[in-house]
Amino acid sequence: MPTYTVEEQLDASAENAFAYLKDVQNLPHYFPRMTKASPRENGDVDTEAKGENGETHRGLAHFHADEQTNTVTWSSAEGNNYKGSVTVTEAGSGSKLTLELDLDHDMPGIEDSMRESLQAVADNLEEDAT
Repeated sequence: MPTYTVEEQLDASAENAFAYLKDVQNLPHYFPRMTKASPRENGDVDTEAKGENGETHRGLAHFHADEQTNTVTWSSAEGNNYKGSVTVTEAGSGSKLTLELDLDHDMPGIEDSMRESLQAVADNLEEDAT
């Protein structure tokens, strides 16, 4: 099972970055293909995303925010061995995000998509600060 990891430095504080990331409803703002994320009471999330050909995919994901470690974790609830995490740490006057994905197959180019997601987080937090 390959693991992919990317990091991004942010001007935002670790507290603000984690607060943004743990809010399920922000997911579509930094995952480009996700169009909807609706939390359930049990911590699961109903998701909707657009596929490469414009088709709509609906799914269920497990989602957990750990306040002690400033880590958000998620995984597919539908058995395709997909899981990931993003950890927020203090870094100087800002913070650092570490995004990790575990997949059941190689996915060339996935790091570029991961970097785009982290850049979207940075851009959204910067926009919120102004």
